[in-house]
Amino acid sequence: MKKQITITLSTATLLLGTFGLNAHATPAATSSPLHVAQTTATASFSDQELIAYAKASQKVNDISAQYAPKIETAASEAEQRILLQQADQDMVRAVRSTDLSVEKFNTITAAVQAHPTLIEKITKLVN
Repeated sequence: MKKQITITLSTATLLLGTFGLNAHATPAATSSPLHVAQTTATASFSDQELIAYAKASQKVNDISAQYAPKIETAASEAEQRILLQQADQDMVRAVRSTDLSVEKFNTITAAVQAHPTLIEKITKLVN
């Protein structure tokens, strides 16, 4: 089974909205972080997981920033899809390099989106 990153809502909006792709055009956009957030609303994470998440998030954001201009200037929708797939693969590798599973990263992302106070906790841990 292929692992995919659930990118943040703002990044998803950027990638899908700016580039005119349909939600079903990119595998990264098919996961529903809101559904995960509802099922994990009370999930707790260790400090180590949250620190790893912060590192992974930065790497994912860097990859997104690297690919955004390439996707924007792609000659076709097919080329955009290829670039999105490459970005997704790079994001998966980046998350795994922090010793988080893709599933855990996505779960924490959903929890952060549902519970903004979790961002404060992560910020305190990494500062």
